[in-house]
Amino acid sequence: MSKKPLAYVDDDGDLIVIDEHHSEIVVALQRIKTPAHIVHEMWRLTMKNNYKSEALLKAIEIMSEKIGYDAAKGGDWVNKV
Repeated sequence: MSKKPLAYVDDDGDLIVIDEHHSEIVVALQRIKTPAHIVHEMWRLTMKNNYKSEALLKAIEIMSEKIGYDAAKGGDWVNKV
């Protein structure tokens, strides 16, 4: 049985994010041009749906790659004690 990714780019170039109920939520990837757009789409995605953290992380990676931003390079936001 093949496992479908939780977030991926479809053949039309749209970002598809799978929610907890296995619904496909579409993000128009061509509209993502700045980090602010990524924040807005994450807000929009999470207002009405629940996702596994892996789905949201993958969605952030895909949108970040689209604008040429390396999300991993930003580092971890955990405070070191």
